[in-house]
Amino acid sequence: MINNKKLSSEKDRFQKSSELPCDSFSSYSKAVPHGSLYSKTSKPKILIFDFDGTLANTLNLAVEVYNSIAENFNCKKIKDEELQALRNSKPQDFFKPLNIKPWKLPLIILKARAEIHKRKEEIQPVFHNLFEILFQLKEFGYKCLILTSNSKKNVSYFLQKHNLCGIFEKIYTTKHLFGKHKVLKKILKNEGLDKSEFVFLGDESRDIEAAQKLSIKMIAVSWGYQSEKILSRCQPDFLVNQPGDLTRLLMGKTI
Repeated sequence: MINNKKLSSEKDRFQKSSELPCDSFSSYSKAVPHGSLYSKTSKPKILIFDFDGTLANTLNLAVEVYNSIAENFNCKKIKDEELQALRNSKPQDFFKPLNIKPWKLPLIILKARAEIHKRKEEIQPVFHNLFEILFQLKEFGYKCLILTSNSKKNVSYFLQKHNLCGIFEKIYTTKHLFGKHKVLKKILKNEGLDKSEFVFLGDESRDIEAAQKLSIKMIAVSWGYQSEKILSRCQPDFLVNQPGDLTRLLMGKTI
C-alpha cells in the first residue's frame, strides 16, 4: 500500500521544484496475455510512455487543430460523426479518405505542433489521479521515460504544469509519425540494458508495431487515440482499460 504521507511530501517537493530534469481505480480490465512482464531471472526496470492519448488527453484538441489547418494542405476535415470510426482505424487507413498523402505528413505535423503549443494550457492529464499512479510506479523502482511524436517543449510544459517532472527522467521525440521503433532502438542502446527490462506503453497501433519490431514488451491502453477493438487486433502483450490496472500489472500482480 502506498504511503500517503510520503506521497504528499513528494508531490510538494515536485511542485516546489523550478527545474525540469526532463532533456500518466476500479475493477480489472480485460487483458490480452501474450506473455508475462516477469521472468524467473528479471523484471522490467524501465517504462517508456507514449505521451498523446496515454498520458495527456489531446485527442479532441488534435482533431480541432487538424481541422483548422486541413484546408492549407488541401485535406478534408474530420467530422464529429467520423471520430469513432477514426478511433477504430489504423492511421494508414484514414489518411487516404482525408487526402493526407505521405509527403504532406511532416508538414502537417510541424504545423500542428506549433498550433498545439499555442493552446498548451488546454492539455489535461488523461485521469485526475495520474500523478498518484505514476508515483506508485516510480516508488516501486521503475525509471520512467517518454517517447513522443509531439514536441519536447509541449511535453515539458505539460510535465511542469502538472507537477510530473520528478517522475520522468528524459523525453525522447521523433519527427516521424511511424519512426518510433528507431528511437526505441536508440533508447535501448543508451540505457545499456537487455530488452526484457523495458516496457513500452502506448495507445495506438503504431506504438504496438514499434515495440514488436524490437521485441519489447508492450502494454496498450484503450483510453487514448485508438479503441480497444483495433488495439486488440494488433496483439499487444497486454491491453488495459483502466489506469489502476497499470499499477497492478507493473507491480507484479495479475490482471
